[in-house]
Amino acid sequence: MSNISEECLAADRLAASAPYVVFLAVKAILCYIALVLLVWHVKRNSVRWLVHTNTKIVFGAYLACNFVASYAFGVIYTIDTLRLWLGGPCPLLDFRIVFALRGIGIIALMSEILCALFLSLERLYSSFFPVQFEKARCVWLSVVAEE
Repeated sequence: MSNISEECLAADRLAASAPYVVFLAVKAILCYIALVLLVWHVKRNSVRWLVHTNTKIVFGAYLACNFVASYAFGVIYTIDTLRLWLGGPCPLLDFRIVFALRGIGIIALMSEILCALFLSLERLYSSFFPVQFEKARCVWLSVVAEE
């Protein structure tokens, strides 16, 4: 029982800390600005500048992962800011919300890293074997792109 009351006291201290709440609000705003800029960039440039179909698909997945990560982190910072700003008797956040939103963001970040790695390896392969690369197309990725 004392552990919950200590957590409530820590949450109350954070809720009373104006710089911390402002810091969370700024982080949420930056996530939403990144989201708007990403949508603007995709609408403006898309993936037209890429030549190979497989590269377009992987880069599109990379942009989608960026979108999901920015949205998930923006939502968690908004929820955290509102939770602390609105207060209450014990402004603790339910652990399921934290795990779900943080997990989605972290999975999206890991997916971004894997997409960037895949793009790098694909570019390396196309540099060493340009003829085979242009002939070879991943059937599974092509099916995904056409659906």
